[in-house]
Amino acid sequence: GDAKGAEKPAAAHSPPAAAPGAEPKPKNTLADGDVHIMHGGVGQYKIKNAGGVYYCTCVAWRFQKAAVDERTCKHLVDFLGAEYMAWKLRHVTPAGDDAESSEPL
Repeated sequence: GDAKGAEKPAAAHSPPAAAPGAEPKPKNTLADGDVHIMHGGVGQYKIKNAGGVYYCTCVAWRFQKAAVDERTCKHLVDFLGAEYMAWKLRHVTPAGDDAESSEPL
């Protein structure tokens, strides 16, 4: 009789659905170094995975001032999924709200 409370099911505290805050799976993925061509309204854009960071060749992505791993664009949202992108960027503050900005006023 040493095993007091051992009858509790082990899986009771792990829900089948993704727990809040758990990382959602991207809709699509690329291996490191791989490129995917996205066809846009005026041409095509290349999405690339470089070291786990997804890059896009579109103007909207390239001209963001955020760090490369904090940028997004409609092509990345289409490719990776809106839920994944929202989770990935959940800690990023909108441009202009950065209290630690080193730019002079």
